[in-house]
Amino acid sequence: MSTDQILAICAIAVFLIAVFVVVDWYRITRSRSILMKWAAWNGLQILSSKRAFWTGAFNPFTTARSQVVFWVRVRDGAGRDRSGWVRCGSFWGGLARSQAEVKWESKSC
Repeated sequence: MSTDQILAICAIAVFLIAVFVVVDWYRITRSRSILMKWAAWNGLQILSSKRAFWTGAFNPFTTARSQVVFWVRVRDGAGRDRSGWVRCGSFWGGLARSQAEVKWESKSC
């Protein structure tokens, strides 16, 4: 293998890694933005949130790979704490759609 071929392979690898990093950064930034807008729209203060590996209340067959699910703990205007899962994005439009759906845990915090 020549030096030119090795450099070409390295350039392609660096390019693919950069694309992956940019796409992941977009997913994180966009999904957090949707989550924050959802909370503000509903008059909720987010106490804690984390991306949920297991979608919790959402069926894995109805959640697209382009959607992001968070487990959240929030406080409403009356001071009540609740927790549940918020799915950001739409099944077909992914994170391009500013859509959020929540399923609350049956017990309050």
